[in-house]
Amino acid sequence: MKTWLMAIVCCGVMGCKPEVDTPMNVEVPPKTTAENRRIQVTRIGVIEDTLAYGSLRGIYIIKDTVTGKEYVGISGVGISELGEHKSGKSTFADER
Repeated sequence: MKTWLMAIVCCGVMGCKPEVDTPMNVEVPPKTTAENRRIQVTRIGVIEDTLAYGSLRGIYIIKDTVTGKEYVGISGVGISELGEHKSGKSTFADER
């Protein structure tokens, strides 16, 4: 009896999730329209990771359209700024 009750409660809780309030571009390349907000989030890939919840992680490009800065993020891992630095006469791409 307790097992059935727990199963019913778990199914009920799994159905409770917050509503999406920020649309995400999933097209490659993302559409550029006047409706786009300051922050654009575009999923560029999905990778398998057995340590992740559901065994999947998303890879995202996050762009601030006002400053022009771009970041790369991996769900459940973190975000890193994409940039460049000068060394003498050469310029190198890097992550910060």
